Amino acid sequence: MSTTPAHRQISDGTNTLSPANIPVESLPVVELNVHQLRRAAALAYERNHSYTRIDGGDVYSSDSMMSHLIGIICEMAVASAYSADVDMQTYRFGDDGTDLDIWDTTVDVKGTATTAMRRPELLVKPYEYLSADLYFLAHIIEWGAESVRVRIHGYTDEETVTDREPRRHPGFDKNYVVEPSELTLPPWVRTD
Repeated sequence: MSTTPAHRQISDGTNTLSPANIPVESLPVVELNVHQLRRAAALAYERNHSYTRIDGGDVYSSDSMMSHLIGIICEMAVASAYSADVDMQTYRFGDDGTDLDIWDTTVDVKGTATTAMRRPELLVKPYEYLSADLYFLAHIIEWGAESVRVRIHGYTDEETVTDREPRRHPGFDKNYVVEPSELTLPPWVRTD
């Protein structure tokens, strides 16, 4: 499989087509089953209790355990969509900044479970060592006891991520904030 062009042209040829230009329902959705959720929960528990640098990682949810679980579920969804393997190891001081290899390219998956918006931004911490070639945005849109559904919004490269000043968003945390219109459409998108 090869990557898609950075953006696709709209039929009039005057604009570029990004995830922001198509109905959000056209973006690919991956469903993980109860067995995958159990595996994600076990790995989240291991990572949460092995990570000592900042007391369990960054917290955008009610606790660090939930933050780990959201991240792992989103990693698993992207891996499932593109036939990649999830890194099942735990790291005492965090991983090297990459989660998967897709298309012979390193990938860092950024996940969210926000219900505040249908088109979230890709957020990347400016103090992290950015070592991945691509940054994917995955969004948990439905979460139940038996399954979870994750929408893959798109991806971008490191240069696009860092080609801006970090800003305080959300809240007081500084992030590189990549808007949905700046992402590349993920493969397998219906545009008709």
